[in-house]
Amino acid sequence: MPKHHSDFNKGQVVGLFKAKLSNLKINEITKIPISTIKRWKKKFNGNSKLKRKIRTRVKSKTNDRTGRLISRWLLTGQCKSAKEATILWNKNSKINLSYSSIKNVIHKNGLVCRSKIKKPSLNSMHKAQRLKFAKKMLKDNFDWKKVIFSDETKINLHGSDGINFTWMRKNDEILSNNNNIIQTKKFGGGGMMVWGCFGYKDVGFICSVKDKIDSQCYVEILEEYMAPSVPYCVDDEKDYIFQQDNASIHKSMKTKKYFQDNDITVLDFPPYSPDLNPIENLWGIVKRNLYKNGPYKSINELSEAFSREWSNITPELCKKLIDSMEDRLKAVVKAKGGFTKY
Repeated sequence: MPKHHSDFNKGQVVGLFKAKLSNLKINEITKIPISTIKRWKKKFNGNSKLKRKIRTRVKSKTNDRTGRLISRWLLTGQCKSAKEATILWNKNSKINLSYSSIKNVIHKNGLVCRSKIKKPSLNSMHKAQRLKFAKKMLKDNFDWKKVIFSDETKINLHGSDGINFTWMRKNDEILSNNNNIIQTKKFGGGGMMVWGCFGYKDVGFICSVKDKIDSQCYVEILEEYMAPSVPYCVDDEKDYIFQQDNASIHKSMKTKKYFQDNDITVLDFPPYSPDLNPIENLWGIVKRNLYKNGPYKSINELSEAFSREWSNITPELCKKLIDSMEDRLKAVVKAKGGFTKY
């Protein structure tokens, strides 16, 4: 940015011009750059004062209506980027705007670009079940330190499934608009599946599973990986509660028989509630670290790396996530069974 000189400096230079001193001598006296002195000498031409050039303001091609229209395009998803908004505007308007002009309009109207969040598709029945569960657990002052949380997740050989972006106003909550949410279904697409569990004390064992597993396979996972994990996850091996989601294999007669035969209490968990299962946060941490060190050449290499990252999870992190359950339940109540930030 050019330096603005005071009227005193300019008057001093004008006086030195009249004294017919050289540019170098004026520079030594005033410390003003020679290039500036030369420019001023051209403007001087015997005038007693150096006047600043008055710049005429260029009339803006945009107005408030332009901003509202472009904002609506982005907020409703009609345009996904400033580039698309530029193309659409120039196609439908007699006044052409540049890409930089459109970006200025967007920022002037307080819009920012954020990554979309993935949330399950909730209907009114799901919301009612989630709300009922949250209220009951808060009322009973439920002891979450006794719970072993479990889940399956997909990991990809060449990184994550990608990030989708959305436009929103700076101070808006991302959950305030459904356009900011990617509604998900259980186990979409292929990839390596991993089962794992954790509790207040620490993480349990993990294992790789097939994309599609039946009840027999799930019972074997419970026998070989969940049961040995119990002493690592909770303090009292004989008094714990097992959490799982509502997948069909989790509700099958064979699975129920296994829990009955082994005297295992299963938490009555509401459907479509990953935000109430803190193991989802562990998956996220492990995957971010995993993909940071990728890509991987084979599934075996990926599996080994995943196991290393899982073993790096600390007991302190496990405790912090379990302690967050009360806040998660309150968030569900506040959202009336709807989406939460977790």
